[in-house]
Amino acid sequence: MVKTILLAFFLLGITQIAYSDPLNCIQTLNGAVFDFTPLISTKDYVIQLGDNKTLEFNICKFAVHQCNSKSTFANIFDSQTELECIQLSNSTKFFGVYYSLLDPEKASAGMQMKFVGGDNITTKIGTWSPIPDDIINANNEKTYSFALDFRCNKDVSDMNIVDHYLDTNDFTYHVEIETKHACPLVTLDQVSQFITDHKVLFFIIGILIGTIEAILGLRLFIPTLFVFGFVTGFFITMFTFFGQFITPESKESTKWILMVFAAIVGACIGYATVKMSKLGIFCIGAWFGIVIGLLLYNAFIYKIDNSSMIVFMITLIVFGLGFGVIAIKKQKHIIIAASSLCGSYLAVRSASLLIGHFPNEVELIKAIEIQDETYEVINMKNGFYSNRYTGHFMFI
Repeated sequence: MVKTILLAFFLLGITQIAYSDPLNCIQTLNGAVFDFTPLISTKDYVIQLGDNKTLEFNICKFAVHQCNSKSTFANIFDSQTELECIQLSNSTKFFGVYYSLLDPEKASAGMQMKFVGGDNITTKIGTWSPIPDDIINANNEKTYSFALDFRCNKDVSDMNIVDHYLDTNDFTYHVEIETKHACPLVTLDQVSQFITDHKVLFFIIGILIGTIEAILGLRLFIPTLFVFGFVTGFFITMFTFFGQFITPESKESTKWILMVFAAIVGACIGYATVKMSKLGIFCIGAWFGIVIGLLLYNAFIYKIDNSSMIVFMITLIVFGLGFGVIAIKKQKHIIIAASSLCGSYLAVRSASLLIGHFPNEVELIKAIEIQDETYEVINMKNGFYSNRYTGHFMFI
């Protein structure tokens, strides 16, 4: 019975890896975490281009005003007839969206979202086209693109469109936006980003420890006590100090120093759980409950949570404390179940570092409000800026 339950949880983890969607509006680039969720609107942003033409777009989701009955992120309309339009992006939320830092060496400058795959540049609204005829005739196989250039400005609480222009080098409409939301966040995601940056190392360690624990947890009772104590001390220290001291511009050496310090603290906790076996058994039971809580949260509990993380924290506390107490009374059964499940979860989580598409729990919480809109995250380099067109901005 126990083996059947553990197998079910293991298969649940594999299923999550296969079907978890990438996140949108929350992006991690070069260790910098950006959250544009507050800029999502129920109405489109509109820029007047002149000649009764408007550029209309939304952020992190399809534009409300559709072009040719297709779901797109940005379009140019004839504001008089509204019968003709030009698509500036493709009609899918999974491909054709690119993310990059405005300054590859300085994350604090902001980031760019670029949407490609729009209409062919020969497409016109009646007799009007944003591209001059001589350029159209010379590049008739190119397509329109749309770029949101988010620039960090901590004094702008919402957003301010400072410029918009057409770059005829790659036929991209750029909209420059100043907002505090373009300033990278310093969050617990710094830990997951560090792990991702060194995923091969953590993959090997996680697979090795997870597999051994899943198979030989009870037989290696003393090492199991140490491992659970070590993991407890290590991750508490990592999350605490990375959240306090690590910024997107922090040196790699600083991160490694903190990781070594976290390993030392973890080793001390591991030694304590070996010497005080009841404490170690409680930790084993607590982690058993936490992993069950994480799997259930990722499966369906997250649907009733919000960005305050209240349901998430309650889930972990209830399951962690509950199974910690049960472990003291039912030591053998809980150790077998906990080492098997936690080892399997660690192995699956480690494998996901290479497989991808398995967002960690912190990222999942941030994505709750925008879970219906997802993109494939692809990094790209900045293009050339030229041929500026200015106009009036309004929001409707």
